[in-house]
Amino acid sequence: MPKYRKFCQKQLIAKFRNFCYSNGTMDSKQRIYKIEPIFVNGIKIVQVVIDPHYEEKHQDHMNDALILKLVKTLDGRYELPEAKTGRYAYFATLIEIGQKQYRLIWLLEDHAIYIGVVNAYRDGRRS
Repeated sequence: MPKYRKFCQKQLIAKFRNFCYSNGTMDSKQRIYKIEPIFVNGIKIVQVVIDPHYEEKHQDHMNDALILKLVKTLDGRYELPEAKTGRYAYFATLIEIGQKQYRLIWLLEDHAIYIGVVNAYRDGRRS
């Protein structure tokens, strides 16, 4: 793996660690959506928690509706985590919708019913 990509993944993992919860409470800026059940890594998911971080740099081409569409493409998939810390598993998944490629940065918490979205953006690089 190229050094730049490893560096970027380390930055993403650092963002993951700051996601959502401090002292067990949800950040008030995060948005929670109920969704029709999907199964990701064999886990039934019925909620999506979106962190507003993506709005800092990607607001011109990303929104909550598109993020929910990206999350729904995970239905039935098994993904390997980029990292695990404590009760969280962190993922960076490349998803293609309509000839456009996106990177979804997300997490699963042990024994939870939600996917946490840390970031999402258009990714022009081909893997």
